[in-house]
This record gives sequence, C-alpha cells and structure tokens, in this order.
Amino acid sequence: MTGSGDIAGKLFSGQAENDENTSQGDLVVHGQGELPADVIWRLSEARPAYVADLQGRITAANARYRRLTALAAGAAGGVDPSGPAFPLGEVIGAVLGTGHCRSHHDRLDGPDGEHHFLSDHFPLHDAEGQISGICGVYEDNTLGVSERKASLIAKERFDDISRLVSGWIWETDGDFRLTYVSPQVIDFLEQHPRELLGRNLAEIGRLDENSTEAATEPFRTGNHTPFRDATFTVGLANGTHRYFSLSGLPIFDSEGKFTGYRGMATDITRVTEARRVANMSQGQLTLAIENVTEGFALFDASGALVLFNNRFGEYLREATQAIEPGTQFDALARNAADGGLFASRDEALEAWLSLWPRAKALNEASAEIQAADERWFRVSGRSTEENGLVVIVSDVTAMKTREETLKASRDIAEKASRSKSLFLANMSHELRTPLNAIIGFSEIMHDEAFGPLGEPRYKEYAADIIDSSRHLLGVINDILEVSKAEAGKIELCEENLQANDEITAATRLFTKQADTAGVKLLAEPMIPDCTFRADQRKIRQVLLNLISNAIKFTPAGGSVTLTPALRANGDFTITVQDSGIGMAEQDIPAALTPFGQVESTLSRRFEGTGLGLPLSQALMEVHGGRLRVYSAPGEGTRVRITLPKERVVR
Repeated sequence: MTGSGDIAGKLFSGQAENDENTSQGDLVVHGQGELPADVIWRLSEARPAYVADLQGRITAANARYRRLTALAAGAAGGVDPSGPAFPLGEVIGAVLGTGHCRSHHDRLDGPDGEHHFLSDHFPLHDAEGQISGICGVYEDNTLGVSERKASLIAKERFDDISRLVSGWIWETDGDFRLTYVSPQVIDFLEQHPRELLGRNLAEIGRLDENSTEAATEPFRTGNHTPFRDATFTVGLANGTHRYFSLSGLPIFDSEGKFTGYRGMATDITRVTEARRVANMSQGQLTLAIENVTEGFALFDASGALVLFNNRFGEYLREATQAIEPGTQFDALARNAADGGLFASRDEALEAWLSLWPRAKALNEASAEIQAADERWFRVSGRSTEENGLVVIVSDVTAMKTREETLKASRDIAEKASRSKSLFLANMSHELRTPLNAIIGFSEIMHDEAFGPLGEPRYKEYAADIIDSSRHLLGVINDILEVSKAEAGKIELCEENLQANDEITAATRLFTKQADTAGVKLLAEPMIPDCTFRADQRKIRQVLLNLISNAIKFTPAGGSVTLTPALRANGDFTITVQDSGIGMAEQDIPAALTPFGQVESTLSRRFEGTGLGLPLSQALMEVHGGRLRVYSAPGEGTRVRITLPKERVVR
C-alpha cells in the first residue's frame, strides 16, 4: 500500500511518467507564448507548479505537477491527466477578485488514506497589466496535517486522563515552581490553577517525613531523579486537610538540559483517614483487650496463637512457657494439663480440645473446668470469619459457689411458692366478693336505678369504676386459676363435647374483634366430627386465650386459623395458627411463664398480664393433655393443644 509520503516521493523522484509535451529540463509547456522569468523560475522549482489561463486550462507545468495530476486522476478516476490536478475555479475567482496571491488547501482521497496539499496561486499580467492567467505552486502537507491531528488526539487523550484520575496533573520548573496545573485541582484544593502558577510546591503543602527517602530525594538533595508516592499534605481554607500521593518525572530539553518536573498528585485522603482511624482503633482495641477482666486469646485458622492479654497468661500460668505467638491451640492445652493446672487432667483436657470443633460447628461453645486449686474456669470459644477462634477464659468460682447456695435455697423457695399458691387459692372468696359488690353498686349508679345522679360526670365515673373493676376481677380470676393449678386445686366438670361446636362457639365470640383488627379468622371443620370428654368451660377458656393472643399479635391483613385433627396415635389436637409477628425460640419459655411477656413493638400496643398461655397450659395439663408453642420471628406462631386418646369418645 502506498504510504502518506509516497506521493511526495514520486513527485520529486521522477518516477511518474513524463507528459508527451516535454521541453528542456523539468518543464511541460502547452501551446505557444513566452513565459515570464519568475514563472519559469517557479516552474523550475522542486515542487509541483503550473500556469493556467483564466478558463482553468493548464498552459505550462513542470513534471512534478504532471505527476501530481496523474496521481490525482488515479485516485479520483475520470480526471483528465492533462488538466489541472485540482479544480481551479475557486482559486481563479479569488485571484481575480483580489489581484493578489491566494493560498488554498486541497485534499486527495487515495486508497492509502487522505493526502493534503497547500498551494499558493499568483496572477500573471499581460503587456497592458491585465491579469491574463495564474501560476500556482503546491506543497505536500500530509505529514503536517497528521501531526496536528495526532497532537489534537494526544491533547484530548491527556484531557480525558486528567479528568479520570483521582488527583491533578502538575508541572514545575527546575526550582519546583508550578508552571502548569490541570483544572481538576479546583475540585481538590478549592483553588483555581491561576492561583497556583508560579508558587513553589513547598508553599502549597508539606511532604510527610515518614515518606521513603526515594520519594523525597529530589526535594532534599536536588537530584534530578524520578520519585513516587511521596505523601503530600495540603491545608484547605476551611481548616481541613487533603492528602495526596505525589509522583513525578524529570523533564529534559532536546539538548539534555534539566527543565523541571512533571507529575501527578493522587488523592489519598480517604485512605489516609481510614488508616489513621484504623491505627487509632487498633490501639484502643489493644488497650481494651489488655484491661478486660477475662483472659483473651486469638488463634488463627491454623490453630496458632496470634494475640493474648496478660490475664490469659495469669489464668494459665502453669503453661507460661508455651504462651507465645505461634503456639498451637492443642499444644497449649496439653502443656497446661501437664503442668498440673486441672483438677481432673483427662476430663478437662478433653473439654478444652473439643472447644474448637464445637465452636466451628455451632459458631460458639463453652466448657467449665475446675483447676487443681479448686478454682473454676469457664472457657468460651467463638469462631471467627477467617475460621480462627477467639478464646475467653473467665474465673467463675464465685458464681459456682452462688449456684450451690441457690441450689440449697431452691427447695425453700419452691415450698414458699406452693404456700403462696395455696394461700391465693384460698383467697378466692375474700377477693371476688368485694369486687363483685363494687361492680354491682357501680352498675346501679350507672343505670340510675334509684333516680338520676345529678352531675353527668358521676355517670362517667361509674362506668370507669365498672370497667376497671371488671378488668381487675379478670386478672384476679386468672391469678387464682393459675394458683389453683399450681396447688393442684382445679376441679373438672366433665362432659362429652363436639369439636366443631366448641371451635365454632369460640370463634363466634371474636368475629367482631378480628374484623376490627383487619385479621381473617378461619375455622376448618372436622370431618367426621370428633367427640371428646372434657370440662367445657375450661376448654373454651383455653381456646379463647389462644384466639385472643393470635389476633392481638397479628398485623392487619393477616389470618388466624383453627384446625382440629385426630392423630394416628389416637390423640385429639386443635391447632391455632397465625401469620403474626412470631417470636424467637428462646423466648417461648418466657411466654409460658406466669406474668412473662416477650418484648416486641407490637406487644406494647396491647394490655395483658402474661397469664393467658401459662393458664392455658395448666388447664391442658389438668386434663392430662399438653400445650406446645412453635414460632419464629416474622413467620407467625402455631400453638397446638393435645388431649390424650383416653379422652376421645369412640
């Protein structure tokens, strides 16, 4: 393929074919007439030149112009090789209009790409001084155009890079005075480049003394060497600081003389601040670990000791020689066992060594180990994200002593609890009678049975007394029922009951409450129906408690479903399933404890004593049955009551 310089090479090398009308030397002349001396001189130059009349016909040309014409004809196709290389109409018009020299630019599109020619065109005058023709000289400027394009592309590329980098570009003279700063500096230093030109870098910020010598050598010694990653701190007008990584290369002119530096300042403010915070946190963490009352040790994934505090060494003083970074977890335990730390060597060693696999499987694990000096230690392990292990050793001797004391006191407490339950059960009549009297008298006053009260507020107060008394009576009834259950005083009045009838009666009472709460209450009928023997009032009380709780803890749009079933083993069950907020598995025991309530945002919106589930459980146990709760946060709660097969009527 012909390169951009090949056309010029052909024009000046004489490789193109000469026109058949060839005169002496390098001239090609058409027609008759004598040419002026300056025209002959231009035609004799080593550049393509021509003479044309005012109609654009070539009357004289040198061989180089004819070669240019031939190349233009070959590139464009259909061009007369004896005519002009490029159209002359515009040029002639310009020369006639001004009477002066006219410069022009022409482009030739060849198979090897674009070629550009610059030309100067001069008027020719006749004997009367009138313009009778024109003369022109061409010069190949393809390389110059390419260089300008390359320069523009390089400048555009530089501008793009300077916008993309997380910093700013700079250039200085030999004394580190800024001679160029990229516009991005405004985003980082809040100063215009004009404000920085002429200033020394040392006036704008300061180099970090902790930077490497190689990074700061040009600033310290004046050696003209490249440098990289010199930390440069700049104070801003608002009192804050920005941090940059400064890198630069020395600049030399064509004669090898040093003229300055050119480089980039990369913003590392976030990294620097993060490193500073991390170092501060590391120091605080180390201090905190050292000051905790428990022994602390960190082992990596290979089981090697990485970090520990003095208290850890004190607790395992029998293994002092082995407590150093790199000691293996199991070797440390065996060293302590061989040193006589444990009261029961094999048992304690097994508990210690099993800590890691149990913590890996369960995320955390613990064991209590007795020392030979009768102290008790709790060794807890927690798996780390890097598959290592954090070990905490605590002295629980005082706690173990308290446990023994509490164990001895537990029987006394249980006896006291039974006495309390018996006392409350016996107080049923004494508590209920005055409350019923208060409720009765308040209703008489509220209904104005013996005449108007006079002041309307008295009627409102009477209504408040009735509501409060009934609420208090309900609480007392629940307390007494729980107390009776604990004291074994609940008596059953048994009869044959139909499952569907009992479920329908219980759900009917809560239809309005469910509609108000926006909860769908459903009861799945049992086919065929099941007959069972139980105390109707107490079974209904259980169902009412469970339905009430389910509606209370189910947000609007949810549902509560009752499902009876006869199990394969003959037991009869009723399941109350809701789509409410649920609770964690570890909170279920608290919910089954008298007065126990699980903390939740929703539960705070409703009143309750926390006796519903415990009382229901007690009533089921009196029937020889059981109550089980299954729940998970956000997945609702399922409560299942079970009556043994002996209560199912065949």
